[in-house]
Amino acid sequence: MGRRGRSAFLVLCVCVSCWATWAAAAVAADPPPFFNEFGSIGTGAGEFRESRAIVASPKSGHVYVVDSVRINPVTNRIDEFTAWGEFVKSWGWGVANGAAEPQTCGPEATPPTNTCLPGLEGGGSGQFARPTGIGIDSSGNLYVYEFKNLRVQKFSPNGEFILMFGGGVNATNGGNICTAASSDTCQAGQAGTSNGEFAQFAVDITSQGNYIGVGPGDVLFVAGPERIQEFDSAGGFVRSIPLPEAGEPGYLAVDPVSGDVYFDFARVANGEEAAQPNIYRLDPKTGAVLDELPVPYPGALATDAKGNIYAATEHFEESGRFREIVEFDASGAPVISTGTRFAPPGVQTVNGDIKALATNTVTATGGIDLFVGFQPDFSEKRIWVYGPAPVLWPPPLRPPLIAAQYADEVGTEDATLKAKINPLFWADTEYYVEYGEEPCSTPGACTQVPASPLLLDSGQVNKIFTTEGIELSGLKPGTTYHYRFVAGSGGGGPTVGVGEGKEEATFTTRSEAPEPTTDCSNQTFRIGAGAFLPDCRAYEMVSPVDKENGDILVQCNALCSPARRNQAALSGGRVTYSSYRAFGDADSSPYSSQYLAVRGANGWSNRSLNVPQEGPPNSGPKILDTLFQGFSADLDYGWFTKHNPPIL
Repeated sequence: MGRRGRSAFLVLCVCVSCWATWAAAAVAADPPPFFNEFGSIGTGAGEFRESRAIVASPKSGHVYVVDSVRINPVTNRIDEFTAWGEFVKSWGWGVANGAAEPQTCGPEATPPTNTCLPGLEGGGSGQFARPTGIGIDSSGNLYVYEFKNLRVQKFSPNGEFILMFGGGVNATNGGNICTAASSDTCQAGQAGTSNGEFAQFAVDITSQGNYIGVGPGDVLFVAGPERIQEFDSAGGFVRSIPLPEAGEPGYLAVDPVSGDVYFDFARVANGEEAAQPNIYRLDPKTGAVLDELPVPYPGALATDAKGNIYAATEHFEESGRFREIVEFDASGAPVISTGTRFAPPGVQTVNGDIKALATNTVTATGGIDLFVGFQPDFSEKRIWVYGPAPVLWPPPLRPPLIAAQYADEVGTEDATLKAKINPLFWADTEYYVEYGEEPCSTPGACTQVPASPLLLDSGQVNKIFTTEGIELSGLKPGTTYHYRFVAGSGGGGPTVGVGEGKEEATFTTRSEAPEPTTDCSNQTFRIGAGAFLPDCRAYEMVSPVDKENGDILVQCNALCSPARRNQAALSGGRVTYSSYRAFGDADSSPYSSQYLAVRGANGWSNRSLNVPQEGPPNSGPKILDTLFQGFSADLDYGWFTKHNPPIL
């Protein structure tokens, strides 16, 4: 059976049950490891509102992000980062100081700036109006498609305007090509269906993505309603490829090996369902459908240097709707199937829309990074990177970051110290600790342990690691010691302690153990460590015995830290604690329940602090945590966040 015949059979499997069957049958590989994340919400330097499209340069490794959102403030600019996620610059009109002219901003702009502004919308040369696609050719030149201006602009790798093409973009002669070298006046494109013109989309921009791709020989493909057009690198029209079905494309990608064109259809207006399922693979010369890849809810697309195709999709479960990524090889066989979660450590799933995908070859042996641009919960916008370290380009010269330092265990004559260190991509990061009875900032006051620094053994990642414990011995009982961690790497250093003004910390060894009191009336209960408690106190059970088959345990929050808020009053007679299960007099059962225990004449009593709930909770990672954000020292007051409408 030919490829088209095989595809016709797979097209039938688009229902949820068929999709589940296909996923189970697929020989799926594990997703590439999470490597890095960069960018944050905003309009300043190194920030972006929404990663509408991404492309990475195989020459410099730089990653270019189309920063485009239609709600104020409208951004309309291109943001540039290194392969390691370091911000380089942005370009567009007015991005440096708001003037109505082409500008760049950022640390490597001309001149360098520490701030960036949203781009001014318009149709001038180098100006943008809702850009929604980006491609890169073999020379590193960039091509940007504009949804509102109905044209494609070509830029040098540094962001300098070269030319544009589209219907009537040359205001001087009415032609479809306008170049910087000609000194002609360039303008926004005019909607049309003739060769070289771009038609206006009917489906709203929020449900669509990258419409442009570059193939072998630097030919360009631009998707539009009912067709895909091919151009040469100078903007000259080559041919028109009709879509196999009526509709509007949502995303486009080009196989860099075969030159085949992949596309999927745009979502319907409400964005909830695909207008047509599956990813189409077209022969660019004939327009024939070579394959249909079975993806019921396709979204962002990207190809890699080996001809593999990646697609953002959605996976529906009883607990909700999850965004995921599938991968097929050049023959159309699945590599990574749905059900595989793409998320960094500590994050369960991608809860926001995946807006863009891109790849780049980053190692001498052909290792590939996958860039995922998304919009999680409208609260943060980042690019996640999966794959190996981009060793074709040197990492940024940044010393390691010491995020925390603390005493893990303290005895009478010994202590174990640990730190949390981010190597910031330098695998040779080393560390040691200095300690003494006087501040270590005093020359000669502290001793280094160990004598030879320890290797963090982290690899080339941007991630916080907890060090192995450094054991100190021969300490004096009941003595306060100063200490600080020191770290360095090929990226710089030394980094001393945690933060400016807080470089050092202290711990106090235990005093010699007192003799236990043995004549208490409750001596039967004063066993083990309880024998040393003062005032004839004993360890007492605070929570009730009957917890309805539960226990005082909690689950992970969205960052995989314990979802709890445990605190004792200074008097020792009141304790608040969290539990994964609600019991007793609880009015509701949130993700993490909260209780208050009070010690009275008859022992401990417990009551629930869970507030009444009504209606569905808001979405987002914050619901996977305790509602209570803090308590007063005497536990008389508490502050909590409510995730659904309040009950009046």
